[in-house]
Amino acid sequence: MLSRLKKIYTEFPPLFWIIVGTLFIDSIGSTLLFPFFALYITQKFGVGMTEAGILLGMSSLFGLFGSIKQAHASAQVSTIDGRIASARFCHPVSSPRPNEARGRGSG
Repeated sequence: MLSRLKKIYTEFPPLFWIIVGTLFIDSIGSTLLFPFFALYITQKFGVGMTEAGILLGMSSLFGLFGSIKQAHASAQVSTIDGRIASARFCHPVSSPRPNEARGRGSG
């Protein structure tokens, strides 16, 4: 199992793992702030916990719909481009050189 994880780790460049780690820490931080947002809303605006929960639930749903829409748009761009966009950003070898993109070759 460790060799499989090591193989997966070495398949991607270090920048990829930095981004994954950053997104993981960001999502944990956002999750930990939710109870404090509820307390802030109830104290600042004088509403009950039910209203605060509904507001934060709507915020989560809108975030979910936004991420689904973003993934769908990304898939459309990838289809139009003919390549998987994320692979081009993670692996610089897969992106064409400027001269090759124009059909002139490297020589």
